[in-house]
This record gives sequence, C-alpha cells and structure tokens, in this order.
Amino acid sequence: MTATKKKSNGKSRTSQSSNAGNRNRSVNRKPNSNNTAKRGHPAKKQRAEESIVSLVYSLFSGTYFGRVAVFAVVFIIMILINLLLSRNEFNTFFMLTGVEIIVVIILSWLFYLLREEHD
Repeated sequence: MTATKKKSNGKSRTSQSSNAGNRNRSVNRKPNSNNTAKRGHPAKKQRAEESIVSLVYSLFSGTYFGRVAVFAVVFIIMILINLLLSRNEFNTFFMLTGVEIIVVIILSWLFYLLREEHD
C-alpha cells in the first residue's frame, strides 16, 4: 500500500526521504546563540566596542607613550586657552601660563607627598 501512495505523488522513495530529512532538520532546529550573533546582534557589537575602549584606555593609562601623549594634548589645550584669554597680549599670556605651571607643580608635589604617605 505504501508503495502505491509514493508513486501516486510522483516522487521516488529517495526524494521523499531526503525532503523529510530536510523538514525535520528545519523544524527541530533550536535557536542558537551563534545564529543571533551572525545577524548582527547588538551584544556582539557591544563586545567589540568594549574591547576597543579597553584597548585605548590601557594604551593611555598603562604605557609611557600614552602618558606623554595625554600630557602633550593637555599642554597644547592649556596654551590655546591662554592665547584666547590673553587676547594676544604677551604679558597677560606669560602671566597666565606661569601661574598655571606653578599651580600644576604645587598640586603634583602635594599629590606625590600624600601618595607616599599612604603607601
């Protein structure tokens, strides 16, 4: 009986078994975490951004080059702000820059002393 039903559909036995196997695979497929990552899931992008942020943070805080770069950027910004505030007057520019350098030296010295005292 089953042989006549298969022939009535016009399909051979091998084609039906392969189609049935494909249907079972697609029906029984469970959602996988890998499938969501392939579709551009936000968690994957967030992990990539976290790694870039942590890389940049470790570069600037943990290396000599990073500290020098941060110092250079802060120094340049300080000089530019002084130029804007002094309105291109040399005496005012040098006075502002000198006061800022003295304040930074005193604060760094105090920070060093307080840090050594607690260690």
